[in-house]
Amino acid sequence: MTELTNVTEERVKNEVESSNQNNNMEEARMTSAEVKMQAVEEARQNLMKAKSVLEANMDAEANIKKSAQVNVGKAETAYLEALKKVELPTTKIEVWNEVTNTAEQVIFTKEQKEIIIATSVYSMAVSKVNLECGKDLITNEHFDKVPLYITEAALFYNADIELKDLNGNIVPKGTPNVYVPVDKANGYWQWASYHEHNLNAIVKDDTKLTIENVRIKKFDSLQEFGKYRGVNNVLSRGFNGLEKAGNAALATQQEFFNRVFQKALELKANISVVTKYYNFGKTL
Repeated sequence: MTELTNVTEERVKNEVESSNQNNNMEEARMTSAEVKMQAVEEARQNLMKAKSVLEANMDAEANIKKSAQVNVGKAETAYLEALKKVELPTTKIEVWNEVTNTAEQVIFTKEQKEIIIATSVYSMAVSKVNLECGKDLITNEHFDKVPLYITEAALFYNADIELKDLNGNIVPKGTPNVYVPVDKANGYWQWASYHEHNLNAIVKDDTKLTIENVRIKKFDSLQEFGKYRGVNNVLSRGFNGLEKAGNAALATQQEFFNRVFQKALELKANISVVTKYYNFGKTL
């Protein structure tokens, strides 16, 4: 009888452990993207609840109303932070496709589409100041919507260059519908500024902006891509030291420039220091 009881207890224990393992496996099956989207939905619902409380207390005492307003602010911040972690966020653009180009006229057709914007270590860096100023500029009535050029990510996939979306997540190689901006002085900062603006628009339940006058440009190689960027930025905002080295690596495809760039990137060192180190006969 004792043996039968022990066997039964052991069987129940095994079944419980098996059930726990199955639950853990089910949780593990949720991808990183799904977990982040779940967090976004939870944050959205929390914001809705906070807004409901505020609405219900609009005529309440000042301290109660103030507390409700603070809670809405906290919920908005949490919602924004959750949105900033979403993987492969899409950007709505208006693509201008050239259909006719003669000596007398150029004709474009317009098409709206949702794409994923990605950047690489070779992309021009956007400072926080540029980002914040950019959010004000893109909504200014005098802001000139100059052509913004992008190219298909396949160029970078084929060279095994890591890409990251506008939230900083790594883009899996081969992901479709991904485009990389062709950086120019008057446009390199716009993608991040539009993205930040639209995330805030989601939180505030405002209308998101569509990025207009976008052109898709094709390049036969990274070398051609690098040369194009270099030529079109000569008299504009120059690349910083690291960006110069990165663009030189792309445009020349020479091992020396690539090693200098990779070492500066790895050590987070000034490019002139790395170059001087090499010139003193050290090995990169």
